[in-house]
Amino acid sequence: MKNKRILVITVCVIVLLITSCLAINNQEIKPPRLYLSSEFSKTIQTVQGGYSWSRGNESVIADSIHPTEFQYDLSNTLTVERSSQLILSNKKMRFDRRYPFELLTFECFDKDNKTVENYKVFPTYSNGDLYINAPSENGVYICSVILKYGQNTAGYGYKLVVADDETRALSKKLDKPRRLLGPI
Repeated sequence: MKNKRILVITVCVIVLLITSCLAINNQEIKPPRLYLSSEFSKTIQTVQGGYSWSRGNESVIADSIHPTEFQYDLSNTLTVERSSQLILSNKKMRFDRRYPFELLTFECFDKDNKTVENYKVFPTYSNGDLYINAPSENGVYICSVILKYGQNTAGYGYKLVVADDETRALSKKLDKPRRLLGPI
């Protein structure tokens, strides 16, 4: 009876190990998601761009269109006040794994897809997150970041709407759905 229990437990452990190894090997080789937030805004997910990623003996190099050509929607557009602090992180939920990274390149483009020359970022890191300031002028910007994760690199893009308080309040009023009055 005791030998049967040991045999059943051993078989279960072996099956669990094999299943875990297969699950790990079947995972896609791609970089983590990147999230953008600000102190008084929602958190958005950036758009994944090209990357060079390795895991074990496997490597993937994925090319992408330029971030100015990405299709942005509300899920990857952030509205912030001028010069507010932006936070880039690959950890959104409490149980998400944090992947350490560093900023390799940062570019920002205006509505005409021209590089914004007067917008310089001075990145700081805290608790594995990257902190940069938003542009100091109102406008709509497309930002492109390339991050280095150890030997791997990944590119991301996001849309940034920068406005002062009055402009933000006005745009919120205009975004509210209007009630259509029909015959009474």
